[in-house]
Amino acid sequence: MATQSITSTTPPVMSVVEPAKTGTTKTADGAQILGKDDFLKLMVAQMKNQDPMNPADDKDNIAQMAQFSSLEQITNLANATQELATRLSLTQNVGLLGHTVTYTGTDGTTTSGTVDGLDLGTDGKTTLSVAGRTGVDPTSITSVR
Repeated sequence: MATQSITSTTPPVMSVVEPAKTGTTKTADGAQILGKDDFLKLMVAQMKNQDPMNPADDKDNIAQMAQFSSLEQITNLANATQELATRLSLTQNVGLLGHTVTYTGTDGTTTSGTVDGLDLGTDGKTTLSVAGRTGVDPTSITSVR
């Protein structure tokens, strides 16, 4: 029995898929991380470009869908955790109102005063107003009385 060699003229999957603009994010060092949109596009491209003589196993497709679902849930969990951390930080900073704090200024000097206000930036970051001086970073506080 003779065997035939079948060569595929299908282009590689990575050359078919364009990176998703909404799903790809960059890390602090500039490297790109694929998001859930990229994962879904890659999976669709694999299905479109599979060898018709040797199609992917259903089990493989089910496993990829399970991975996609897991990725989406992990992403949702990470977003919810970040939102919770932001709210907890705001709650802690509200608790400082009326208290006397000591903090290290940007110039390295130690200053004390009463917290008389909070400013919530558009990025969600909170800064304090201590004895009329605004823009005090809550992480620079060294003591609370």
